[in-house]
Amino acid sequence: VVLNIAVALFISSFFLRYIEKSEKESFYNKLQEFQKETAKDAIKATFERVIDNDLFSIIKQDILNANFLRRNVQWDFDIYKNDEEKLELKRTLTYHLKNSTTKDQEETFTILSSDNHIHSSLKFESCKYKETNEKEYKILNFDNKNSRNNTLEISDKIDIKANSEVQVVIVFTTISMSDYLYETHSTRFPIVGLSLTVNYPREYDFEIVVQSLSNELEETSVSEGKKKYETKKAIYKGQGIEFMCYKKDDNEKNE
Repeated sequence: VVLNIAVALFISSFFLRYIEKSEKESFYNKLQEFQKETAKDAIKATFERVIDNDLFSIIKQDILNANFLRRNVQWDFDIYKNDEEKLELKRTLTYHLKNSTTKDQEETFTILSSDNHIHSSLKFESCKYKETNEKEYKILNFDNKNSRNNTLEISDKIDIKANSEVQVVIVFTTISMSDYLYETHSTRFPIVGLSLTVNYPREYDFEIVVQSLSNELEETSVSEGKKKYETKKAIYKGQGIEFMCYKKDDNEKNE
């Protein structure tokens, strides 16, 4: 495999000297695709020797063959008492979405929200995006809607140019029916690098109860009403955390 890569690099340097400038960009894009596929083959050959086939098929589908990479992910959890004195959680999810291919790609955003008031309600607030060199965000309208069983599903699409990336910001709010929060949050796609910042009322405390992550979040900062967590490593699709926000007095009574 290493020999194949070396040969590819040698051939590319030879031909780039002689082909016309107008053809160089097309040739370079094709070369990138070849090198990418060669690298995939090398990883595939290595993984298949040491990893179960079923597990590798998941890795291949979610990572190796993925058109997009989500990185520099920031979760901001702001917990506060709303006007009705109910505990409310505002989740602001920010990340860079990179098109890792040499072709323009279309990405579909599907958002679920629930109006089930037994435990809590989950409401979608907004989704916006911008290219990294732009100043103004574009708002997704989510015209495609489907409602059933107290759950609203909405979707919209954006186009991302080859080898470029956009910054995405999604906002949800959750209102608890109790005087505490017990919620979960997980990734729908593989991500690289995650920071979590939590702001909460001073008379409350915040705790991550369970981490089902390939690389755990480490607590990096603690102050009154604020905690920060971080990992610079990868987190796989479907992994997440369970967390609580509760009154300090209630916790002391249980001890």
